[in-house]
Amino acid sequence: MTLPSLFRYQAFDDSGRPVPGALVSFRQGSRPGPVFLDPELRTEARNPFPAKAGGRVTLYLHAGESYDVTITSPRGQILDQFVHTGQAIGETVTETVVVPETVEVEKVVYQTDPDILEELQRLRTGQAEAAKAAMMANLEKLEAADAKLKERPAEPNPDDMFDTNLLKDLIRENEPHADAQRRWQSDYNQLLNRLVDSRLPPLSPTEREYQRRLQAALYMGRMGAVEIL
Repeated sequence: MTLPSLFRYQAFDDSGRPVPGALVSFRQGSRPGPVFLDPELRTEARNPFPAKAGGRVTLYLHAGESYDVTITSPRGQILDQFVHTGQAIGETVTETVVVPETVEVEKVVYQTDPDILEELQRLRTGQAEAAKAAMMANLEKLEAADAKLKERPAEPNPDDMFDTNLLKDLIRENEPHADAQRRWQSDYNQLLNRLVDSRLPPLSPTEREYQRRLQAALYMGRMGAVEIL
């Protein structure tokens, strides 16, 4: 009595995707091998047999017989080939697994050349010292600048630059302040033009003194220090 052998397979393509409709062919030598749909081995299956959804195949073969199995895609591309020997349903199959020996590999540790390490340390030290020297130099410059600022004399108070008593003769009786300012500005501009333009007559000492007093009067007038007499 021939015993049945269960055959299960799932077809995949090169990308690992299932191939529904893949054709599974069973041969024994030069002729097709017997393939069945039921474990009673009564209903013969197609050979090649088309895979179902998900590329799955479930068939029954003759136990103890060897089959050359070839799986092809619907387009005829060979996906897999192997020899299958059916084992009877319920039969215990013992498989011997050979475990390879543990191989000890010597660990190699690479050590940098001591001379290179020393050179690196010297470079790092030199860079640190250069950075420190630059920082100290900048600090000294800042301290020197601060010292110069402290040594500078205080700015004179403009109110102390002119004696208002010396300007009273420039003010005319009952002349509005605005009119006096315009008169002083006009005289000052004329004298200033002669001072800067070499084509015009130069200023005499008296005119230079008058210009200086006009400048003081204009400043003091803007500051409100000169009152109308």
